[in-house]
Amino acid sequence: MQWVRATQTDIIFIFIGHILEREILAAPACCVINKHASLLPSNRGVLPVFWAMLSGERIGFSLHTVIEKLDSGKVVYQKEYEDLNLTLYEWYRKIYADVPQAILSCLDQYPWDGRTPAQGHPDAVPSYHGLPTKEDVKRFYARGLRII
Repeated sequence: MQWVRATQTDIIFIFIGHILEREILAAPACCVINKHASLLPSNRGVLPVFWAMLSGERIGFSLHTVIEKLDSGKVVYQKEYEDLNLTLYEWYRKIYADVPQAILSCLDQYPWDGRTPAQGHPDAVPSYHGLPTKEDVKRFYARGLRII
């Protein structure tokens, strides 16, 4: 936190599955932005692509400001994909490959003026999921979906 303040860092981008403490969230001048592999507010939590595939929802990703409530900050960028027949692994590879360009697009729009939806994708139904159970994985495979 001291380094972030000393370097007058404006924005921190994160790609981690850890919950950050309030002090680090307040350290940059502007905000912390997270990549989340869902069209927020749908599929907050872990393994969002797994849950979107299982429920037949659209797949995409969001860049959002990080606040203390998990995956609930202002959405500053979203990308929705066409319906592709990909494995879970292939979806995550595709999303991570597209994130760098999304970050640049996001920064081109800074400071954000409300052109992107504050609440995320307009058709998204808010949801939160934890780790899948064995039964969830069985349902995943029963739908003909693949992990690898």
